[in-house]
Amino acid sequence: MKDDFDAVIGYSGIKKELTRLADILKNTEKYKRLGVHSPKGVLLYGKPGTGKTTMADCFIKLSGRKSYVCRKTKADGDFIDKMVDVFEEAKNNAPSIVLLDDIDKYTERDDEHAEEFAAVQACMDNIGEEEVFVIATANTLNVLPDSLLRDGRLGKQLKFEFPTGHEAEESIHYYLRDKHVSEDVDPGWMSRMLNGRSCAALENIINEAGIIAAFANHQEIAEEDIIESALNEIFSSAEGNLPETPDACRRVACHEAGHLVIGELLRPGSTTIASIRSDSESRGTLGFVHNYQGEGVEFFFEEYEKKLLRVLGGKAATEIVYGTSDPGANSDLHVAFDVAERMVDNYCSYGFDKWIQDSCEGSMVKERRNMQMSALLDISYAKARKMLAEHRAFLDATTDALCTKVTITECDIREIREAYVFN
Repeated sequence: MKDDFDAVIGYSGIKKELTRLADILKNTEKYKRLGVHSPKGVLLYGKPGTGKTTMADCFIKLSGRKSYVCRKTKADGDFIDKMVDVFEEAKNNAPSIVLLDDIDKYTERDDEHAEEFAAVQACMDNIGEEEVFVIATANTLNVLPDSLLRDGRLGKQLKFEFPTGHEAEESIHYYLRDKHVSEDVDPGWMSRMLNGRSCAALENIINEAGIIAAFANHQEIAEEDIIESALNEIFSSAEGNLPETPDACRRVACHEAGHLVIGELLRPGSTTIASIRSDSESRGTLGFVHNYQGEGVEFFFEEYEKKLLRVLGGKAATEIVYGTSDPGANSDLHVAFDVAERMVDNYCSYGFDKWIQDSCEGSMVKERRNMQMSALLDISYAKARKMLAEHRAFLDATTDALCTKVTITECDIREIREAYVFN
């Protein structure tokens, strides 16, 4: 069959499943000869912006069937009447497809027994032997009743995740295809910086970069425009949101440089972007460092150890350079203790005697766990300080770069790292 899924990048596994389903709907007799019956429906679910509705539209086109769409646009009673009418029309014009878009929004109540869901089930059951296929989309399965998700109704569910790795890069290339882009724009770097963002977010960032470029009278979209768009749209760091004094800027730069240097020593090339701009929404977060660790590495225990070192790097850098406790490390410490708790309790990496089965576990076990967590953080912090002390020139040069440029990217970081680590 011809592939009509070009409008959605990635999702090769889902496309294969839907192509097979579309073939069943388009060539029913071929399957009937083998005694195979056509499935009744499929549910596409995942976070907003992942392309579920677009994929459903492509599936309908591929199947060649007439389609009837049901979206929640009316009050509850009227909506149920409309749904019944849609299914009746689809039944009268079979073979056909009914698209139930955003089915989890059919009711405002968080109730799996809501009459809207009961109506969907009744409509599907009333189809009988007619060739009416149902494709539905949802952001979450949590509110949907098990009775609707069983075989014979929406028994097949396909989950849509945000694009990562090569799929993220494919998406970047796709959204750049009709833009006038400078040669300095690297889709690979963009995909690493924006890894795990929705397709809608990727498209929006590139479009916003174009708006920034046009407003500045640029002839092409340059890397600086991409950076500005990402800072505004993803990292909530609007232009001008900087610490108020040069000394405050340098302290923030030192803290962020600590995170960055530890990350680069552990995995060279993993830092995609770093900035001393603050969070425009709260101004409570001063600066950030974004790392791309690669696909699947979070499943290895060593990565949790490395994450602890990176997280504690900001506190360690500030205290090495300034000789005082870092008042800006509170959010880092919360992250560090969460990681340590996972290592000690969830994974029993330091003995089964620290495992807490439930909230009623005795205080002695909790004390053993907390002592092990504290010991783990002490060891990690000492390692982080040692790494930064041994690479003080790298730390200082990175701090200088952040103070001068405010925001630095992969290319800037590579130059500093190669100058101070490998030479």
